[in-house]
Formats: sequence, structure tokens, C-alpha cells
Amino acid sequence: MERFKKFDLLLNLQIAIAFTLSILFSQFFNLQNAITAGVITLLSVQITKKQTVVIALKRVFGFFLMLALILIFFNFMGYNLYSFGIFVLVFAVLNSFFNISVGLAPNVVIAGHFYAKMSTDYSFILNEIAIYLIGLIMAIAVNLIIPMTKKEKNIERDQLDEYLKKLLLYTSNLLNQEYTINSSNIDKQIYEIYIDKQIKIIKKFIDDLEIKTLRKIENTLLNRDIYDLEYLQMRKNQVNILVKIYSESKRLDSNFEQTQVVSDFIDEIRNDFDEKNTVVGLITKAKLLISDFKNDELPKTRNEFENRAILYVIMKDLIEFLREKYIFKNRKL
Repeated sequence: MERFKKFDLLLNLQIAIAFTLSILFSQFFNLQNAITAGVITLLSVQITKKQTVVIALKRVFGFFLMLALILIFFNFMGYNLYSFGIFVLVFAVLNSFFNISVGLAPNVVIAGHFYAKMSTDYSFILNEIAIYLIGLIMAIAVNLIIPMTKKEKNIERDQLDEYLKKLLLYTSNLLNQEYTINSSNIDKQIYEIYIDKQIKIIKKFIDDLEIKTLRKIENTLLNRDIYDLEYLQMRKNQVNILVKIYSESKRLDSNFEQTQVVSDFIDEIRNDFDEKNTVVGLITKAKLLISDFKNDELPKTRNEFENRAILYVIMKDLIEFLREKYIFKNRKL
């Protein structure tokens, strides 16, 4: 089952269509070595449109470099295995030097056509150029026409937001010493194990979503909107802050008046959690709560002092959590 998940059916469908069309076009124009056009297409179709175009440009450069070299080696050293071997050596070194090694194999195949025909006459050069261009153009055309990523309107973004809201809820419950999962009360240690597992799930979801988002951006050659990537980065930063808050919350061993205040504020953040929320009001309230903490009666015991110190750190982290959203909403568009 895991192998099927990794199997990109759409990509392979593109390759098959482009491969077949390349050969058909080459045969339509009565070109020699028509199958080579399909092979070049097969090697040139990539997961993203950007990668396909970049690789195509590198291979075109490599093609004309190959053409120049075979004109030199074959015409001066003859059509023999020694000249072909020296050509491959020099061509491979130049491919590495110019960082165009992605075109090494198909261009050596084209060079092999000249070696087998023992000719570099003008008409055959035009034939090979046509074969090469058909293969590359078909790869680009099919990749542009057939979308590589399915557009789903904010479904994954909404799911990410739900994950964060759950993490806020877990933290609030931890502060209140309410260890509840699906309306069932459980032991604190089991509750923390459950949250740790959820954090791993959230981080895995973010990593997967980041790959998909980057792929979607690369599949857009023009008007590339990076909103999704910026939004994901903002939420990723917030998750890291929430994990820190969660770790701090586990250190609390008593429930004071200030604990309930912080828990209620986290619930307020969760209830107002929305993509369009500017969080200005929440940041203002957080600063007022910190000011109130400073004006509260001094702690009477060491335990109370340590717990209130932790709550103070949590409030500062919550401001950082909200500030990530504020920075995102006020970024330069």
C-alpha cells in the first residue's frame, strides 16, 4: 500500500502521453530515429513545470555543445571508437563544468546517431535538431497543459488551523488539570503521551504540506503566489511556540488564580482563531494581563513563586504566538 501512495499516477500518465505524441510527430515529419524523440521526452518530463523548463534549457545548451564537439572529433579523428570515447570524456567533463549533466545521456545518444551513420552532413544535423526539439517541446507542452497538483480550496490550510486549535485546547486543559480525551477522563501521564503523539502528527502534516506547497509554486510559471507558503511558515512558527508552551505547562504542579486566567485566555485565542483575524485585540489583552500579574499580590510560597514564573513565561510566549500572525497579516504584499 505504501508503494502505491508514492506512485505518482498523474506524472506517469503525462510521461506516457508525451512519449507517444513525440514519436507520432517525428514519424509524421518522416524524421529518422523517431523513437529517440520519445526517449528525450521521457527523460525531460519532471514533477514540476519549473523543473521541466530548466532541464530543457540545460539540455538544449548541451545539445549544441555536443554538436560542436562531434564536428571536431569525428571530422578530424574519423568515425571510430577511439574518437567517440574521447568525445564522451571531454563532453562529460564540460557537462560537469557547466552544470548541465542532466543532458549528458540523451546528448550522447544523439552523438551515437552521428557515429552510427558516419556522417555530419547538414540534412542529418537538421533531422537530429528536429528530433531533439520535438522531444523537449512535447515534455514542456504536456507538463503545462496537464496540472500536476490538484487544486483544493484551502482544505489543507483549514485542516492545519484545526490542528493548532486542538493544540491550544490540549494546553488549556493541561493548565486546568483537566485530562480529557473524547469526553473521557484519563491519567495525566497518559494525556501527555497522547499530546506528544498529536504533536508528531501535526509536524508530519506540516512537513508534507510544505512539500506540496513548494511543488504547487514550481508548477506556476507566471503570477507565482506565495501566500500559501508564507501562511504555512507562519503556522509552522506558531506550532513551535505552542510546543514550547505545552512543555512549560507540564511543569506546573498547582492550580492558582493566575492559572485559570491564562487558561481562559488560551481558550479565547482558540475561539477567535481565524485566517482573517488580525489578533491586535488579543495582543493588547495579553499585555494587559501581564501588567495585572505584576500588580498582583506577591507569592507566599516558593511553589507559588515558581508556578507564577512559569505562567509569566507562558504569557510572553503567547504574545510571540500572536505576533507571528500579526507580522503575517501586515507583511508587504
